Amino acid sequence: MPTFTMRVIPEPAPNTRAVLMPEKAPIMKGTGDTNHVCGGCRAVLLESLSPEIQLVGLVYRCPQCGAHNEL
Repeated sequence: MPTFTMRVIPEPAPNTRAVLMPEKAPIMKGTGDTNHVCGGCRAVLLESLSPEIQLVGLVYRCPQCGAHNEL
C-alpha cells in the first residue's frame, strides 16, 4: 500500500484554516489503497484513502505527537 508523508507546518493562526483535532488516529478510514502519515511521528492519520478524495486545505493535528500536518 503506498504511503505518503504529510508536511508538518506551524500551528495556523486562529480562524484562518480548518484544523481537525481527533482524540485518536487514524482521523479517517476509507476503502482505497493509500495511507497518509504524520510528518512528525509517522502515525497513520488518513488510512486507506482513494486518490480521488480531495482533502486539500485542511490541517490535521496528530493525536500522538501534536504536529500540525497538511497534504
